[in-house]
Amino acid sequence: MYEILMTASDFVLKDKALGRFPLIVKRLGEDEMLEEGDTYHFDAATEYFLHRSFKKHTDSGSVRDEASIICKFFNYLPVIENGRCKPRNWIACTSDMIINYQIALQNGTEINSAARRNRYISTIYDFYYFCETKNIITGVIGFNDSTKHNALTYPIPVLKPSKKSIKKKKAFEVDHLERTKTSQREYIESPYNWDDALNKAQESSRKISKRDQLMLRTVREAFLRREELARVVIDKFDSVTREKRVNIRLEKSKLDGQKGTRTVKFEKSLYNELVRYVRRGRKMLIKAGVSSRAMFLSQQTGKELELSSVNKIFEKYGVRPHDGRAVGLTERFIELINKGHSKNTCILLVSQEAGHSTKTLSGGTTTLETHYLIAEAFLTEKKSRINNDELSTAQSKIVELEQEIERLKQSVK
Repeated sequence: MYEILMTASDFVLKDKALGRFPLIVKRLGEDEMLEEGDTYHFDAATEYFLHRSFKKHTDSGSVRDEASIICKFFNYLPVIENGRCKPRNWIACTSDMIINYQIALQNGTEINSAARRNRYISTIYDFYYFCETKNIITGVIGFNDSTKHNALTYPIPVLKPSKKSIKKKKAFEVDHLERTKTSQREYIESPYNWDDALNKAQESSRKISKRDQLMLRTVREAFLRREELARVVIDKFDSVTREKRVNIRLEKSKLDGQKGTRTVKFEKSLYNELVRYVRRGRKMLIKAGVSSRAMFLSQQTGKELELSSVNKIFEKYGVRPHDGRAVGLTERFIELINKGHSKNTCILLVSQEAGHSTKTLSGGTTTLETHYLIAEAFLTEKKSRINNDELSTAQSKIVELEQEIERLKQSVK
């Protein structure tokens, strides 16, 4: 079986900090020895993780996550020989084995997000494709061409990338990933996935966990777009406040070309958490010789996060930046509806807080109306649920009273 070992926290390779870098090794059982030509250390996986760290600039947390995915897959289909359980030869993998593993993930309870399961499958394919392109393996994964006679048939076939995938720099596509459009919409309709993401970030002990927590909270509670989140600066977060909320003018927003940057309201609890983060947690990500005013820094560079890096951080927790903004807007509508505001007033107030342009308001408010209707539906369902609970309680009391009356009648007799 395989297991993961971590390097020391101060491990450095080629001037790059690789603290707690994952290494996949074989765990030998009692009286078990390596076969001829075999090694204790899984070199192919290490090369892949180094490629991800150096060439793709993947953060160490994501690399550890990928190591966990690959290790779990290799331990999924063991071979029983002479009464002993041993790992299957990883090179002898087929698409059927990966699909069976995908089905096992769907039927299990550990991963309840289609997007997260797709990450598992995509990582497995990406690992094998890397090994094929680097000649670590040959004839295992590639594009099958049925039009050519006697063409090589790959046991792990992939599809040629579409134009959209090419723009995203994808070398291939997988044809059996789950559709996630519906599940992504659920993030807008319900905050539960977002709560799970925040809990996951809070449970982490990594030095970037506080950064991730505050990024998740900021897009949800301050309704920031991805671009705005990446460009929040520390200048206005210098002292703890007693005010209920603090207005912060953003240096970058979607409306720059129309009417300049917008002002965002930060609630006291979030604002003060960001102030404390600037004083402590953020300093752990500062690199020597690198100066940046950005609130949220890259662990690798110590500079402002790239937009693609923001996406990757949120993907670790099974959510997208815009989903947090959507959840926050819906929750804001629920708050305003409970206060008795009309639909038009709700939409006007939220549009100002969310930074929607006046052009959008005059031309149509489809997005905000969607969030308003979701909020209205949530409150209707909640009210119905309360009414049903009250009815059930009343019916129970009636039954108890009837029983008590019957008991009294019997005692009189």
